Amino acid sequence: MKEEIFQFHIALIDSIPPIWRRFQVNSQLSFDEFHDIIQVVMGWENAHLYEFKIKDQCILMPETESSLYEKAIQVYGDKMYLHEMLKKPGEKFRYTYDFGDDWQHEILFEKRLPAAENQTYPLCIEGENSCPPEDCGGLETYYNSLEFTAFSEDLDEKSGPIFSYRGDRDLEYFNLDEINKRLAYPDSTFDDESFFLEEKISNYLDEVETPFRLEDCLETLSDLNGDHDDDEIRTLIITSGEVVPEKDLFYPKISFLKDFAIRITPDEFEIETGVLIPGHRLMPFLPYFVLSDEAQLTYKDRVLENKEILLPAGRLDSYCFLLDTDELPILPLGFGSQSRGQVALSVTDLSRFYKENNFDLGDSIILKVEDFGASVFSLQYDSAANIKDHKEEIKAWDDLFTVSAKKVLEEIETSYLENQLMYVYYFMSLSMTAGQKKIPGTEVGILLSKSKEIGFSDLEDVGKILHLGSHIVVNLSHKDT
Repeated sequence: MKEEIFQFHIALIDSIPPIWRRFQVNSQLSFDEFHDIIQVVMGWENAHLYEFKIKDQCILMPETESSLYEKAIQVYGDKMYLHEMLKKPGEKFRYTYDFGDDWQHEILFEKRLPAAENQTYPLCIEGENSCPPEDCGGLETYYNSLEFTAFSEDLDEKSGPIFSYRGDRDLEYFNLDEINKRLAYPDSTFDDESFFLEEKISNYLDEVETPFRLEDCLETLSDLNGDHDDDEIRTLIITSGEVVPEKDLFYPKISFLKDFAIRITPDEFEIETGVLIPGHRLMPFLPYFVLSDEAQLTYKDRVLENKEILLPAGRLDSYCFLLDTDELPILPLGFGSQSRGQVALSVTDLSRFYKENNFDLGDSIILKVEDFGASVFSLQYDSAANIKDHKEEIKAWDDLFTVSAKKVLEEIETSYLENQLMYVYYFMSLSMTAGQKKIPGTEVGILLSKSKEIGFSDLEDVGKILHLGSHIVVNLSHKDT
């Protein structure tokens, strides 16, 4: 089904001349995401609370309790979606930003339309004039300050105007290209051209699936301003964590990981509760910056749902000991009533899968990459009896993993466990047939925890890394630290 796009017109109420924008977004966005887009297109700084008022619904910023409309039905913006609330073009609703300055906006739902081919969203189409500066006291105070500023040159310094918010501010400023760059790269500060270079390279690596040369990547950078050294670009490609360099070629990890199957052996807790806790078990089969609980698992062409559970904190390490702290899939407070000594997790509901396969302790799940970029994996059942029948193949896989890990530790200058594992699978792929890749060995976390040769440590300012026994042989270069 092709994605549906909603077009909106937003205007700052009582602004003279009108401050307005016209923009398009995906209909599946939450109102919390919609708020973030409004902040960019209008030029606000996203530093205050917000609120939408639609009919009898008041949509609040998540984890806030105050509302301007006490009698309205109150819901949180991350729990309500545009397509759920807006059915008919022509509907108008109110958006309030900053309850102190009280910036009131009127939003018109103009039209619904199919997504244009090769167009990314959100997209700002047009607009006029710049919003007032934040924390200036509101629209009336801001306009008063403009009047003071207009004749401030006639006043001496001691009796000058109380307000001087205008300064060099261009009241008619509106830069469509700048807005759309910020929509495309919402986490950027846009301080210098180096950001766009990194983003261009990142976008290229997101799309490429086959080995490529440096020259292939350089062709995508032709529209960037400034001069960029080839060595700088080569370094950015290598340190992206998404490729293995080999002679004159770069091998995207999808090019060699997509054919590998992954074995996961659920434990007693997971089987009894009917869930799978991905944790570190999908390393390094996820794109950079995608967390394990964001992967999508399918079974018999059916997408498996996620659900939230409370897990005893002591059990978390079993599934996540290879992850760095910022990668732990712990949900924020607010999930039910958390009990002491427990953490909230988003996990995959496998109750039906376990039931259909009479799943028992010792059985395994085999995962296959279906869509690497979208982090989609299909599941199949592997019984303990079948595992026993293939014990020689599994042992050969485990042995090759260990040999490849040693090669990485002794020859490759890289830190970070995920990068190390990527190189391990690359070296394994050079020695394995397609058939051998389909019979995965022991679950990686279990294999490493039992290994007498390969260990892992948590280095300050670096993160978790593999090493040989008690001797850390990883060379940490300036690119890694």
